[in-house]
Amino acid sequence: MTTLMERIGNERRRLRSVRQRMAAAIEIKANGAEKFVPFYIAAADYIDATMQRLHGQDVRMGEMITEKLGETDDQVKQALKELDDRLVGAKAHLTPFLAARDALRERGAAALEEFEAEAQVLFDASASHYLTTDGLAIVGSHLVQRLLRRL
Repeated sequence: MTTLMERIGNERRRLRSVRQRMAAAIEIKANGAEKFVPFYIAAADYIDATMQRLHGQDVRMGEMITEKLGETDDQVKQALKELDDRLVGAKAHLTPFLAARDALRERGAAALEEFEAEAQVLFDASASHYLTTDGLAIVGSHLVQRLLRRL
């Protein structure tokens, strides 16, 4: 039986794999080829569902970290603020991507160029929406220090 953390990790890896395959397709350009439409729609549907779930998980993790840390210093507050800002930004970039997916669904190959452009914007913008390594180190260090004090 897999643990919750393993399931979350697996979901993030699958999302990364789908994004990599879509990015590879975008790199070669559909150039109006109808055969790209079903793949792009299926991949976009998966990205939408997965990002919605992962966004919710990230919000809950941020809340749990804040709750466990209790009183935080400016460094931790800044790291958590960056997480919140990135989550909001990633969600904002998802909206035009989904609109382009819907246009692809409605207009087919005629909307391929628009979809590829929006997908590229989403990939470029959301690549950094998670905490930086430094931010994770700061928050993790404070959490470990507090846990050790309780022992």
